[in-house]
Amino acid sequence: MRARAGLAATLNALGEVDAAIGHYSDMLRLHPNDNQGIRYVLAACLMKRGDTEALKKLFNKYDEDESALWLYSRALVAFRESEGREVKAREFARNALRANGHVPAVLTGGKKVRPPASGWPSKATRPRTVVGMGGEAEPHPPRTTAVNQPAASRADRRQH
Repeated sequence: MRARAGLAATLNALGEVDAAIGHYSDMLRLHPNDNQGIRYVLAACLMKRGDTEALKKLFNKYDEDESALWLYSRALVAFRESEGREVKAREFARNALRANGHVPAVLTGGKKVRPPASGWPSKATRPRTVVGMGGEAEPHPPRTTAVNQPAASRADRRQH
């Protein structure tokens, strides 16, 4: 799944949005619990393509998601569609504000975002640390494994 997510991200970065959407959609079909957060990047791709109907289906599929990103995205789409006249759009906006009331001030320039002290946006995005073969701590994946060495050196080692 990680490899496929990487492929989809690369396709998206290269402007192949439709191909990326296909991969992300298949990933959600194969793993509907979405522990990788694929729905968020799929939503961004669908917004990029302007596919409001597919976005609304995605929002409804993960209706229980209460993350600020999901709620603000949902509110944005609802406001874009109804120009804020629909009661549902205002409800989505209120839910988003409850999830994170700092977003409007940041978006309008009234508040600056301070990077976290650790340098990483969240614990989930920090690289994992593993103990290498020599006992030293190093970022994941370990650089001392044969898998990360050039193929020629692996072949050389097998001959010894």
